Amino acid sequence: MNLPVPLGYLPHMDLGSMAGHEMRRCGMPALAVLTGTAVALGVVLVVLPSSWAGWLVASALPLAFGMAAAMVAGGEDALELHLTLPTPYPRTLRRRLAVLVGVAAVVLAAVVGVLSASGRVHDPVQVLVDAGSVAILLLGTAVYAAVGSGSPGAPSAVVLTAWLAKLLVLDGALRGSGTAAVVAAGAGLALLLVAGRRLEDSEHLMRAAVA
Repeated sequence: MNLPVPLGYLPHMDLGSMAGHEMRRCGMPALAVLTGTAVALGVVLVVLPSSWAGWLVASALPLAFGMAAAMVAGGEDALELHLTLPTPYPRTLRRRLAVLVGVAAVVLAAVVGVLSASGRVHDPVQVLVDAGSVAILLLGTAVYAAVGSGSPGAPSAVVLTAWLAKLLVLDGALRGSGTAAVVAAGAGLALLLVAGRRLEDSEHLMRAAVA
């Protein structure tokens, strides 16, 4: 799929074939993290009070998404080889992350929809905003930490640290306002911007790949 054509795909491939290819390249473990977390949340929320539902969904699902993003962004086994292919590596990584983001959005919407319909979440829009802001923060953290690392281990640790900082520091300092969501999303977008610029530096990626 590394071709010097728009998006790097074969010209005759349809949307379903493209999505299937990128899901395989993302790796089933990364996608399973999201779906497994959603199932586990469904089981846990049966026994927990409904007051916990929104907070748990807005916290646990973004963490699962961040870990999956670290696996995708830091899971390229032959980065130095990929850098010699016609399709630029940043484009390939964006395609894989786009699939992951799509799966995460569907899972989040499904979980929040079910909880809202059952009356366990009374403000689904707020839950979606909170979860989305944390997901953006952790996506930016995962990609920034993974650029040039060559391994998903270190990015996963950084993602977990960022998640804990959001819950324990940012939410504590800005409790009861929507400012925390704005700050988290802004930080995530800034990290994505910086990581995108680093991804365009093929010399930096090559040095990191052979280190």
